[in-house]
Amino acid sequence: MAMTFKWTGDAWAKAAVPAAEKGLEEVAKFCAEKARVSIGRNHGGVASQPGMPPNSQTGNLRRRIAWVGAAQVGRLRAAFGTDVKYGRYLEFGARPRARDKYLTVPLTVQAAKALRRVKTVRAIPGLKWHPPRKGNTRSGGVLGKIVSKKFVAWFALMTDVTIKARPWLRPAFFNNSHEAGQIFARVAVRELLRHAKAGGVA
Repeated sequence: MAMTFKWTGDAWAKAAVPAAEKGLEEVAKFCAEKARVSIGRNHGGVASQPGMPPNSQTGNLRRRIAWVGAAQVGRLRAAFGTDVKYGRYLEFGARPRARDKYLTVPLTVQAAKALRRVKTVRAIPGLKWHPPRKGNTRSGGVLGKIVSKKFVAWFALMTDVTIKARPWLRPAFFNNSHEAGQIFARVAVRELLRHAKAGGVA
């Protein structure tokens, strides 16, 4: 008895690539949203604890989280993240150094808010300088205001500062990897069947 077989493996293999890419795109989109909602809100301007996702101070980072697919990052790839430079510092930590002489580091929520409003410390009225302690070569002293005859420090002048990591990208994936895997499988299978049907092999 003669038997005839029709090979459709090439068509299925061809359909697998765009299907997998669509699945990866959906995972990147899902993780981008998880990263966005992990950034704290309603915190009164207080920074998050090291090791925890950052608290939003201006909303800039939350607004600039995005995802891209294979068309932007290459075949069988997708990615999510931000083009905001300090996003990397928050994710991994950093130790920036002053370009000129000193970095101006806010010491209070009030100081941070004032600095965001005017962009430069020199534009904040009423600041007084207090010299550093003897022998402290990393400090240029502090800037503050006189309140009820007492000096209240607002800013520290430092040659460098340590920014402790507040991861927000990696946890968005690793803390949700099971759901991300389910999304990939569901979308990839759906797209694979759709492409295969369009090619007349399913």
